[in-house]
Amino acid sequence: MAEGYHGLLVPSFATGATSEDLNLVLWTWGNAAPVRVTLIDDESRLSR
Repeated sequence: MAEGYHGLLVPSFATGATSEDLNLVLWTWGNAAPVRVTLIDDESRLSR
């Protein structure tokens, strides 16, 4: 965080992933709009 990075550990929804499989998502916030994190769920796995 001291270097401006933020992150989350989130469950993996990859085919064959188990409950122990995680993804590390890192980002830095910018000073100019738009400042946001965008979810990409091309296979609609998160809407089940």
